[in-house]
Amino acid sequence: MNSIQMLPALRDKNDIEEKKMTFEQIYILNRALDGEDIYSLPGFSGVSMDELSITMYKDGLVEDGLLENHFLFTEEGLILAKNILDFKNAMKYVTILDIALGLINEKEAIMLQCVNGDYTFTLVGVIDIVTQLTNAFSFLSLDCSEDTGGMQVGLKEFTELYRLGKSNSFSLMTEQGGKTTHDIFFSDGKSIFAYDILNEELYRKSKNGVIELLKERIAV
Repeated sequence: MNSIQMLPALRDKNDIEEKKMTFEQIYILNRALDGEDIYSLPGFSGVSMDELSITMYKDGLVEDGLLENHFLFTEEGLILAKNILDFKNAMKYVTILDIALGLINEKEAIMLQCVNGDYTFTLVGVIDIVTQLTNAFSFLSLDCSEDTGGMQVGLKEFTELYRLGKSNSFSLMTEQGGKTTHDIFFSDGKSIFAYDILNEELYRKSKNGVIELLKERIAV
């Protein structure tokens, strides 16, 4: 299972074609906004681009229907610019595998995703995101009734103890107000576990326990 298939119920709420952009195109558009870095993307401070290159990329944005000319956004461009600004001003960031969600409120988020070097900023609904995760990762529905307290397990030891893959694990990171979390949710086929990477603590979770932890991590 790949990250594109992971959240099938999340859909763009704008009646426009989802626009894919390269990092360089995002850099050009971002210059017209506030120029500040964008969460989960490489920093812009090290980007050096001459005027000829800037003109070339602006021409491409005009061809893609995002700019009316080198100085004005089209309607589609304005919607995309709003999505980027909303992502930058998100209340909380949640990263699941390689999908970054900028939570605008309890119901909506901007999803930033990169596929084959192309980026998209999509307005999505997140009310049922925990349900979508349990549907995408069947191990979260294992009938486990046991919750245990955290056990100290170093990261190196953890990677040696468990064999993790796309079918039995996923990572989830959050950032809000300078506070971050980073967990790996996984199963050994019999039990569900959550490994807190930052504190190097391993938890065995019940089915209800893991759902409550996911809700806690994703809550605005």
